[in-house]
Amino acid sequence: MKLSSSTRVFLTAHESHHRLAEQAPLTPASREQIADLHVVTVNPDRTFQTIEGFGGAFTDAAAVTWQKLSARKREQVLREYFSADNGHAYRLSPQ
Repeated sequence: MKLSSSTRVFLTAHESHHRLAEQAPLTPASREQIADLHVVTVNPDRTFQTIEGFGGAFTDAAAVTWQKLSARKREQVLREYFSADNGHAYRLSPQ
Protein backbone atom coordinates (compact mmCIF):
# COMPACT_ATOMS: atom_id res chain seq x y z
CA MET A 1 0.00 0.00 0.00
CA LYS A 2 1.29 3.44 -0.88
CA LEU A 3 0.13 6.83 0.38
CA SER A 4 -0.22 9.33 -2.42
CA SER A 5 0.94 12.92 -2.12
CA SER A 6 -2.72 13.97 -2.01
CA THR A 7 -3.57 11.78 1.00
CA ARG A 8 -5.06 13.83 3.81
CA VAL A 9 -5.20 12.45 7.34
CA PHE A 10 -7.94 13.24 9.87
CA LEU A 11 -8.24 12.17 13.48
CA THR A 12 -11.37 11.74 15.58
CA ALA A 13 -10.76 10.44 19.08
CA HIS A 14 -13.19 9.74 21.91
CA GLU A 15 -12.82 11.98 24.97
CA SER A 16 -10.50 14.41 23.22
CA HIS A 17 -10.70 17.67 21.31
CA HIS A 18 -10.02 15.80 18.05
CA ARG A 19 -13.18 15.87 15.92
CA LEU A 20 -12.18 15.36 12.30
CA ALA A 21 -9.00 17.29 13.07
CA GLU A 22 -6.66 17.35 10.09
CA GLN A 23 -3.23 15.98 10.94
CA ALA A 24 0.21 16.45 9.44
CA PRO A 25 0.78 14.30 6.35
CA LEU A 26 2.02 10.79 7.06
CA THR A 27 5.34 9.64 5.71
CA PRO A 28 5.71 6.06 6.97
CA ALA A 29 9.18 4.62 6.58
CA SER A 30 8.07 1.05 6.02
CA ARG A 31 5.15 -1.20 5.06
CA GLU A 32 4.89 -2.32 8.70
CA GLN A 33 4.01 1.22 9.77
CA ILE A 34 1.36 1.48 7.06
CA ALA A 35 -0.07 -1.93 8.00
CA ASP A 36 -0.89 -0.58 11.47
CA LEU A 37 -3.05 2.22 10.03
CA HIS A 38 -6.77 2.00 9.46
CA VAL A 39 -7.11 2.77 5.78
CA VAL A 40 -10.24 3.60 3.80
CA THR A 41 -9.88 3.30 0.04
CA VAL A 42 -12.53 4.94 -2.13
CA ASN A 43 -12.90 3.68 -5.68
CA PRO A 44 -15.54 5.81 -7.45
CA ASP A 45 -15.58 3.34 -10.36
CA ARG A 46 -16.97 0.54 -8.19
CA THR A 47 -20.33 0.98 -6.52
CA PHE A 48 -22.41 -1.40 -4.44
CA GLN A 49 -25.51 0.56 -3.53
CA THR A 50 -27.01 4.01 -3.74
CA ILE A 51 -27.05 6.10 -0.59
CA GLU A 52 -30.36 7.92 -0.41
CA GLY A 53 -29.18 10.19 2.40
CA PHE A 54 -28.27 10.33 6.05
CA GLY A 55 -30.75 10.88 8.81
CA GLY A 56 -30.64 12.94 11.92
CA ALA A 57 -32.89 13.90 14.77
CA PHE A 58 -33.47 17.05 16.75
CA THR A 59 -34.37 15.60 20.14
CA ASP A 60 -35.99 17.31 23.11
CA ALA A 61 -32.60 17.44 24.84
CA ALA A 62 -31.02 19.02 21.77
CA ALA A 63 -33.82 21.60 21.60
CA VAL A 64 -33.37 22.54 25.26
CA THR A 65 -29.63 22.90 24.77
CA TRP A 66 -30.09 24.90 21.54
CA GLN A 67 -32.49 27.30 23.33
CA LYS A 68 -29.79 28.03 25.93
CA LEU A 69 -27.45 29.32 23.21
CA SER A 70 -27.23 33.00 22.37
CA ALA A 71 -29.17 34.16 19.31
CA ARG A 72 -25.87 34.42 17.41
CA LYS A 73 -24.87 30.85 18.27
CA ARG A 74 -28.34 29.50 17.38
CA GLU A 75 -28.04 31.17 13.98
CA GLN A 76 -24.56 29.66 13.57
CA VAL A 77 -25.87 26.16 14.36
CA LEU A 78 -28.67 26.51 11.80
CA ARG A 79 -26.27 27.82 9.17
CA GLU A 80 -23.74 25.02 9.78
CA TYR A 81 -26.46 22.37 9.47
CA PHE A 82 -28.62 23.71 6.66
CA SER A 83 -26.56 26.09 4.50
CA ALA A 84 -25.65 24.63 1.11
CA ASP A 85 -22.79 27.13 0.79
CA ASN A 86 -21.31 27.17 4.30
CA GLY A 87 -22.69 24.10 6.03
CA HIS A 88 -23.70 20.46 5.67
CA ALA A 89 -26.70 21.31 3.43
CA TYR A 90 -29.15 19.22 5.45
CA ARG A 91 -32.72 19.63 4.29
CA LEU A 92 -36.04 18.77 5.80
CA SER A 93 -38.02 16.12 3.96
CA PRO A 94 -41.51 14.87 4.81
CA GLN A 95 -41.73 11.26 5.87
